[in-house]
Amino acid sequence: MLQVGNPGFSFNESLAHFMAWAVVAAPLMISADIHHSIDHESLSILSAKEIIAIDQDRLGEQGIRVSAPNATGAECWARNLTDGGVAALLLARFAPNVTAEVRCFWADMWLGDDTAMMVRDTWTRHDLGECRTSFGAELSGHS
Repeated sequence: MLQVGNPGFSFNESLAHFMAWAVVAAPLMISADIHHSIDHESLSILSAKEIIAIDQDRLGEQGIRVSAPNATGAECWARNLTDGGVAALLLARFAPNVTAEVRCFWADMWLGDDTAMMVRDTWTRHDLGECRTSFGAELSGHS
């Protein structure tokens, strides 16, 4: 059950939790009381349409971890989508006070090494441009 909106999770932890559930195609069942205890930030996460669309993609294929945690605790998860795209989750399992680059490689996600992919941040709803071989981002821990 989703813990977004319950006490004890930071914003980054809540967002990572929600995105992880979407990538693994899990049912999105909310455990927080939407009418009384949920804050605006949590509600924004729970209503992120592009992330919900990934979770509910008709292909129904469950995402998997495609790269084992590296020395910092960074890892990548991915899942194929109906439109031929791939949803990827950059996950920073390292300590919250640490910032590091997390990178996903196309070869790990069933794509050719030199494939050009248009990358989109589904949380901010911004296209990040075309990338070849991989995509990475600076993340703080627990995000």
